[in-house]
Amino acid sequence: MPRKKKPTPDTWRSRIVGEGEISPADLLANPYNFRVHSTEQGRAIDGALDEIGWIQRVIVNRTTGHVVDGHLRVSRALRRNEPTIPVVYVELTENEERIALATLDPIAAMAGTDADLLNELLAQVEATNEPLLEFLQELQPQLGTGEGGDGGGKSKPEEATTVWGEIIALGQHRLLCGDIDDDAHRLAVTAGQPGAPVLDIASAIITALARTKSAGPLFIITDDAHLCDSMVTVWEAMTGKACERLPPV
Repeated sequence: MPRKKKPTPDTWRSRIVGEGEISPADLLANPYNFRVHSTEQGRAIDGALDEIGWIQRVIVNRTTGHVVDGHLRVSRALRRNEPTIPVVYVELTENEERIALATLDPIAAMAGTDADLLNELLAQVEATNEPLLEFLQELQPQLGTGEGGDGGGKSKPEEATTVWGEIIALGQHRLLCGDIDDDAHRLAVTAGQPGAPVLDIASAIITALARTKSAGPLFIITDDAHLCDSMVTVWEAMTGKACERLPPV
């Protein structure tokens, strides 16, 4: 039986139920946290906290006690033996918690960069913390402002591994970099199964979280090659398996 579509609410409800200060040792890491943080990232967040302190609370689900957002800040606070850290409590079901975990960072990562505006911002920043300064300086070459660059316009993104029309097999699931409205692409990603549902990224994430492990494959199309690369990275990290890249259609 097809799943009944949930009606769109008239207003977005707040799931925030409180806030407070808590020992980082009392917080539970989320078992589904798929983010892996580098040493450099840890040094950068240390530098920002040293320079300006806490400006954003760690999100904790009161229902489960799990951290929903802020794992790196919690781990760095533990390293420094911080007595307490600021948290905001939300009240989510276990499924809603998984949806939040799967979408918060990936959606933010989809944002592009206005190189001119970021250059202007960096030019106005005054910082004294060494790790933070190193991090800010590392941003400069990415914007075309180093030696030989013209310093203007949008930043040129790193070339994606995935190419247009490429199909990626993630276990039983299939991901295609292309046009979701293109009949040829829809037919290719479903392996020639006419009428099989084809999902965009957001719908695929929510559908996957709502399904059982025994459910069938998902067929996904996105026109963002970098997002395809990110999905491959996350899938391989979570499953320990390599994806299979098929010839472009």
